Amino acid sequence: MLNRRRKDMTHKERMLMAVRGEMPDILPYVPRFDLWYNANSFSGTLPRRHQGRTPNEIAHAEGWALHKVVPELLKVRTPEDNVHRAIGLYSLKENGYKVRMSSNIDVRVTRSEGSTQVKYHTPIGTISVKEVITDEMRKAGASITWVQERAIKSAKDYAVLSYIFENTEILPDYEGYAQWQAEIGEDGLAIMMGTFSASPIQHIQRDLLEATEFFFEYNDRQKEMRRLAESIQHVYDQILRVVADSPAEVVLWGANYDDMITYPPYFEKEISRMQTEKDRLTKAIGQIKIRLDNPQFISSAKPEVVEKQKQEIEKLNQDLKVVQERIIQLS
Repeated sequence: MLNRRRKDMTHKERMLMAVRGEMPDILPYVPRFDLWYNANSFSGTLPRRHQGRTPNEIAHAEGWALHKVVPELLKVRTPEDNVHRAIGLYSLKENGYKVRMSSNIDVRVTRSEGSTQVKYHTPIGTISVKEVITDEMRKAGASITWVQERAIKSAKDYAVLSYIFENTEILPDYEGYAQWQAEIGEDGLAIMMGTFSASPIQHIQRDLLEATEFFFEYNDRQKEMRRLAESIQHVYDQILRVVADSPAEVVLWGANYDDMITYPPYFEKEISRMQTEKDRLTKAIGQIKIRLDNPQFISSAKPEVVEKQKQEIEKLNQDLKVVQERIIQLS
């Protein structure tokens, strides 16, 4: 049974209650309309009352909560925020982290109207990728570029990509995220984007190969693909540590599933087999961190209790690392 509507309850509070499986006073309404907005804004066909308004201003005018699940991939702070988009890495405000590659990787970017080509020169070879966005895509409401040239084009590209991921560092950028979170305030949930893919194999599928080509490679080049997945795991472990320590209340970890591209047996084997356990461990770590960050708890609890909590969080982190390693393994 719904509680009586409370005027003092915010959109964010209602959304958090819904996420936790609790019953708010009213069900929060949080429509995603960025594709509709992009298309109509580009074509100049927004409803008269909303012309000249931003998506946030439209949501406020309609009394909706702000939908902040999908990052604004075409509205970045600097071009460097999504320069690695074609290999599935981002440094967006919604990430709460930045990507830094080793000086051994020479990244060369060529931009022209509607396209970005990036070449990664490494000691063992070069990877070339290209992303584009056209007026036709904008008219359709596209919220992300299309990768026209994928990273994997031959067997030798697996080793080069492994080198790139193994020599990539993830650095916290909580300040950028916190500023965005503060701008949203109580009008919505600032969903931190951990990764678009839930596992390294899905990362290869989603970002590095065309959909059909992936399954040929998945069958024919298991050894190379597993080796690359291990290298991508190096980055995912870092991302998980950063988001676990972040001020985010909700984190996006994996998306873009359906019963054809990520068909059930494949999904169970490569994506979700350890996902539930990872979620459990991440939640437990977060709960202990809340206690340890609470000065009242630290001052009132016995030293042995505090020490036990610290040992517990260390153990959970070790367990989480094991789970992350097992996610990429075959049954």
